[in-house]
Amino acid sequence: MATSTIWLALFLLLVVAGIGGMFLYGWKRRKDAVPKVAPLPPDDDDWK
Repeated sequence: MATSTIWLALFLLLVVAGIGGMFLYGWKRRKDAVPKVAPLPPDDDDWK
């Protein structure tokens, strides 16, 4: 395997880990609670 492929894979892993870390950081520090949403009634099922 070429050295450039290893560096590319490492860079992509770091990018994905960074984006995931920013998401978790924001998720942990959010002020409002998750809203309660009622489930859809069974008549609105389009998969029939």
